[in-house]
Amino acid sequence: MCGIIGYVGFRRALSVLLAGLEKLEYRGYDSCGVGLLEKGKLVVWKTKGTVERLKLKTKSFLSEATIGIGHTRWATHGLPSKINAHPHLDCTGKIAVVHNGIVENYQYLKEKLLDRGHKFVSQTDTEVICHLLEEGIKFKKDFLAALKWAVLQIVGSYGIAAVCSDFPQEIVVARQSSPLLLGLGKGENFLASDQLAILPYTRKIIVLGEGQLARLSVGDYQIKDLNGGAAIYQKLIIEEEVENVKKGGFSHFTLKEIWEQPEILAQGLAGRFNPKTYQVKLGGIEDWLGEILSFPYLTIIANGTSYHAGLLGKIYFQEIAKIPVLVENASEVVLQNFPLKKNQPLIFISQSGETADVLSALRKAKKAETLNFGLVNVVGSSVARETGKGVYCRAGYEVGVAATKSFTSQVLVLLLWALVLAQANNLKISQKLLSQISKIPWVVSQTLKKEKDIKRLARQISSFSKIFILGRGITYPLALEAALKIKELAYLPVEALPAGEFKHGPLALVDKNSLFVFLIVNDEYLEKNLNSISEITSRGGKVIVVSPNLQDKFSKVKNLFSIFTLPSSRFHSFINVFSFAVFLQLLAFYLALILDRPIDKPRNLAKSVTVE
Repeated sequence: MCGIIGYVGFRRALSVLLAGLEKLEYRGYDSCGVGLLEKGKLVVWKTKGTVERLKLKTKSFLSEATIGIGHTRWATHGLPSKINAHPHLDCTGKIAVVHNGIVENYQYLKEKLLDRGHKFVSQTDTEVICHLLEEGIKFKKDFLAALKWAVLQIVGSYGIAAVCSDFPQEIVVARQSSPLLLGLGKGENFLASDQLAILPYTRKIIVLGEGQLARLSVGDYQIKDLNGGAAIYQKLIIEEEVENVKKGGFSHFTLKEIWEQPEILAQGLAGRFNPKTYQVKLGGIEDWLGEILSFPYLTIIANGTSYHAGLLGKIYFQEIAKIPVLVENASEVVLQNFPLKKNQPLIFISQSGETADVLSALRKAKKAETLNFGLVNVVGSSVARETGKGVYCRAGYEVGVAATKSFTSQVLVLLLWALVLAQANNLKISQKLLSQISKIPWVVSQTLKKEKDIKRLARQISSFSKIFILGRGITYPLALEAALKIKELAYLPVEALPAGEFKHGPLALVDKNSLFVFLIVNDEYLEKNLNSISEITSRGGKVIVVSPNLQDKFSKVKNLFSIFTLPSSRFHSFINVFSFAVFLQLLAFYLALILDRPIDKPRNLAKSVTVE
């Protein structure tokens, strides 16, 4: 979850580190720090809170260091505080370590180290790594060899970077189940948890593999595996424009990313959907269509927002491709005795491609020899590499912690995937749906034009103490995603409910202080939804209906609090999904804005969940 940055070269390292930490802050912002080798001596600056506070603290420090490491923290062990901030030091004060992950056996290691006379000052698990390195250097006499010795004693996940004043020209790193990559420059080298932090300097990237270690110096790098041999690794050339990760005049990254969706969805269709022939092409899965279709069902594995995208994908696959689908929470797949069969097709969805639970489920599946596909947004990420097949979202960098454009891009890919399978199986597909797919970006752009109306609605509902969002069929996954977005951004305890289950208990929640938001399309559930609305309003509950142009259907319902009309009345319900999604994202954003929440950096959350 935490963010790591490192630099060795000819630039002033402090400036590189602080700029990188600002771009990595979405990964955690409880505390932050930097460690610099200043004229052969280790200098550390740390603070609780944001990178902006660290910049202020170091503003008058005229550093000439050209090597250093930095860290922004999402707390796991120990409260957010200056003392628990990284980098952490060994007893000699010569070694500084930054770490992303969890050392599961840290208590055992700490007790052993205490018995050997080591002194600890923080409550973190990371500090044991510093002391292990201290011991390793004494008898290994080589910094990378000492790190290898240290990590072989660790159980858990780690992305580690370390510097030592006895080795003033090098940074050593290690990776296991936490993302870490190297950036290669001329006379300089970088390391980071995310390519976003180093793109201003280089587009040449090496993605470290599992159990790999590296040594970086000014003009060289060395990569090894834990057995001591030369490691096999992946080199990438990144083409993403750095300009795309600036706010571009928007007040928040989250708002910018919501507004980017027409363009992102157009990119997601380009080369994949032919608006004249209606043919769909997804190159990453074409060689395995027969294997997918020969299995009796399909399984989608994901967490959070990606899980909700998977629930929509389930409806697409079942309705369009006539394939039964299971959607499983990755954290449950890992823990349960989940049945996996050889050649069973599985789709692993993760925006970052580094989600720890998803990776654990994937590695469990690989042992069962399943047929694994990735649906990810980040090129070269762990899920992409370890599945070796699948589809990229093409959403571009998403800085806001709450997923927005990555959600709709995932849903689009799942829709196209269902169409590919249906076409491969010669199934009849709705001509209305096919004729409207290329209009998805337009539908989203028309929804964005209602931003002022959505802001007004958010102000009307911001005072309610209890909010429930109800959906049925295609709109239930959207209700789940809407509730999650409002929780993430506005900190309101919103609950999503399946409208069909409302009479089986939740009806007891209705009173004059409760608000019920119904997401409704013109489908076979319409009359049943109308009955549920009447049951609520007759008991004093407030109801908002969000729907394409169906006002005439609600004319007989009395005491509605509000009707919000989406600009997609003539579209297939599978296309309406995108209009609902953007409406709900804007609603969550403006609720958070009205309540004065830190929208891009919600408390306690981080963008990439790399710990279980």
